Amino acid sequence: MTKPIRIDNETEYLQKASNVPSDLLANSFNKNSTISKNTKLVIVGTLTPPDTAYFYCSFYNRIYGYIDEAINNLGRNNAITLKELKIGLAKVHNKRTNINLCEKNKVEKKVNLIKEILSKNKIAFLDVMDKAIRRKKTPYDHDIEFYKLAKNDLRKISPSMTTIANSKLAKECLDSIGIKSTLLSQRADKKSKWIEMIEKTIK
Repeated sequence: MTKPIRIDNETEYLQKASNVPSDLLANSFNKNSTISKNTKLVIVGTLTPPDTAYFYCSFYNRIYGYIDEAINNLGRNNAITLKELKIGLAKVHNKRTNINLCEKNKVEKKVNLIKEILSKNKIAFLDVMDKAIRRKKTPYDHDIEFYKLAKNDLRKISPSMTTIANSKLAKECLDSIGIKSTLLSQRADKKSKWIEMIEKTIK
């Protein structure tokens, strides 16, 4: 399996991208991250798929459920859970059709609620990549051909923050610029470790 190639030079990246169909180009969601000087926990993934509303909003993603359980264990119950909000977003975006204005407004409201819950609990998400060129249109890391690191966004991670790398590639990228992180996949057998780390960090 071919490893994605990192391109640091913007001009070189743009030259590569100019010869690629637009549906194979992807940009990070980092402009919508809740990271701030008050953040305690940063969860870093590779690159959010372009056809989702927010970080980790696919049906099969487990991260919101883990965060919900940790928040609940700490006695900080929310009127609506992150998982419920995520499922609502996934249903809209999985239609694969044009989304009307009413649905767009509902999506925006749900995303804002997710960001509010994350901020309140001092949790933030980041993509390790700023942009990428895929071999084919899939959300999988092994289909990324070229990428540019999100250096400016990653500089917002301070040494006082706990950082979880949600993929092997994200971990390798963080290591390459000197950011310490713990590699933790979303597999079901890692659930207790996720909840333990989240609770310990945000309590």
